[in-house]
Amino acid sequence: MTTACRLAPLAALAFCAGCLELDQTVTLQGDGSGRIEVVYTIPETTIRRMHDFMELRRQLTQAEVAPAEAAGDGDFFQTFLDPDAAALRSRLAAYRGAGVTVREVRVDAEGAARVVRIQVLFTDLSAIAASELVPPGGLTLSTAPSGRCLLTLSFRSGQAAPSPVASPQPTRENLDPLLAGFRVRVKVNLPGRVLETNGQKQSTYTVSWTFDYDEDRTAVAAMESGRLRVAFDGSGLDLPEIGSPAQD
Repeated sequence: MTTACRLAPLAALAFCAGCLELDQTVTLQGDGSGRIEVVYTIPETTIRRMHDFMELRRQLTQAEVAPAEAAGDGDFFQTFLDPDAAALRSRLAAYRGAGVTVREVRVDAEGAARVVRIQVLFTDLSAIAASELVPPGGLTLSTAPSGRCLLTLSFRSGQAAPSPVASPQPTRENLDPLLAGFRVRVKVNLPGRVLETNGQKQSTYTVSWTFDYDEDRTAVAAMESGRLRVAFDGSGLDLPEIGSPAQD
């Protein structure tokens, strides 16, 4: 969902989210390799809403966005938000040359929803940061001289955004029925002990962040605008530098 979030974050989520539930676990090893596991449930009603949103956006932007760019956005949506196992596997396989290995892709119909399970291995976190799996600038990792490492994750681009394109903006009174059941949970397993985080420390090496609209009506806006941060002990580790350096 990164492309949709990047283009019109709150509008896209509010218009399409339904009872979307997503769990993402990132496991980072001391040499920069690791694993990403994603499980998300997307109702068929949400898929139909997203089709409507993308069509409306296409109509609004056709005079301002190059056809190839608009097509790219549609392809990303078609792959991840209208999920099909073969299409997902093909899309992810494009990063094989960058050290990304697809271990599992499953799409199961459960009631009136699709449950998607994805597991990929990576040999270098830099490859993930450079892929469309995260927004541009949405992942940084840096090590200070003291050995303190700082990892940050964001659901939106860390780069300067172009002039915004008009997008349908939901009114507050319409948010509750659209976002009821929306929940995103991100968990990160680290190769060094956690020193500080703006998330919840689950154990010595694990932190998590949960954005649950039913429990907090500001959750979607917080997810879209915030940056997940965790500092950990990187002494003796061989991790890549991604983005700006950490400060002691």
